[in-house]
Amino acid sequence: MRAAAGRTAEDVLVRYLDAIDRFDWDAVGACFAADARASYGGGPLLEGRDAIVERLREAHTAEASTHLLGGVVAEAAGAGFRTRSAVVAYLKKDGAVRIRGLRYEDLIEERDGGWRIVERRHTMQWMAEAPARG
Repeated sequence: MRAAAGRTAEDVLVRYLDAIDRFDWDAVGACFAADARASYGGGPLLEGRDAIVERLREAHTAEASTHLLGGVVAEAAGAGFRTRSAVVAYLKKDGAVRIRGLRYEDLIEERDGGWRIVERRHTMQWMAEAPARG
């Protein structure tokens, strides 16, 4: 899963979550291929990087968030990798923290000098809520 520049296909998953937590929508967009397709939470299929980033920008209404990546399984697929990963998201809003268990299924390919998400399916597995401190 290594590119010539030493980055791995898994790096794009980490960069995506970091960008989401920093509300850096340009960096989020850089994680996707221009012609990427994605579905979030069983919603409609989004086509193209711009549509995906716009949907994420609209949906990410938390005051602050922390996304933790784990359990990445990667299998070679054509010019890239199919990955399955688990994410725990902590989303602070209105005095509460929503904690979500997420699954991502991605097709990641090397494009434009780096690894990019080409296809994504996001599902929420579970959710809990707790009072926020600080």
